[in-house]
Amino acid sequence: MARQPLSRREINTMISLLRDVFGYLDHLRVQDPLAKHIQYPKLPSLLSESIVLNSLKEGALLPELATASFAFGGRRADIMAQLPDGNEQTIEVKATGKSAFQYFGKKDIGCDFLVWVNFGTYFHARETQPVEACVIHQPSRYFRQPLKVTLAKVKSEVPVLQTCQIEIGIDQTQ
Repeated sequence: MARQPLSRREINTMISLLRDVFGYLDHLRVQDPLAKHIQYPKLPSLLSESIVLNSLKEGALLPELATASFAFGGRRADIMAQLPDGNEQTIEVKATGKSAFQYFGKKDIGCDFLVWVNFGTYFHARETQPVEACVIHQPSRYFRQPLKVTLAKVKSEVPVLQTCQIEIGIDQTQ
């Protein structure tokens, strides 16, 4: 069975669960200095990829692909965009918290679009706030080999970086 994106309701539930975990660790760090050695959890790729997939389908992200249909890409890419003319575009998704530090592998560099979702302190906050999405078209034009990189460095080295705010605190009725 093909991998399915999270529904809006499941996205909200996952956000709530992650905020509980981050909040608990924040609380522990106040109570005991040793807790600073406990790492925050890795953000689930299913969450960030589902958010990007929904944003693509709604036209909130990559308007140049507005006529495409989107689905998870399996081994080929995180997300595949199928254009009406039959052409396909590969989309890789990266997500970070407040560290905004990421590793770009060969697939990330070789894709058509790389979407970096920077949650920042989103999971530490209790209120809904927009999240930054940065899009690099053909990252191989800027990065030749796998590397570890910060978002600040990407922003300084990629002159045509597209950035936008995406709303992910979504209506609970869906």
